[in-house]
Amino acid sequence: MAEITRTLSEQGLEIYVSKATTVLDQVADTFYVKSADQKRLTDPQAIAKLREALLVAAAGAETAA
Repeated sequence: MAEITRTLSEQGLEIYVSKATTVLDQVADTFYVKSADQKRLTDPQAIAKLREALLVAAAGAETAA
């Protein structure tokens, strides 16, 4: 989780809502984020960059676990 939140911060994003849900033994965390100027992330290139960075962070977190 720390890697994911660090990645969001490095991308210049702020978490304004965080939700965690569980179903049986599965956990899903959902983050609603905004840019530093309080706007939604809508630029397709910025979204693609964020997605790639989050995938890398998640893969690193899985390896460490």
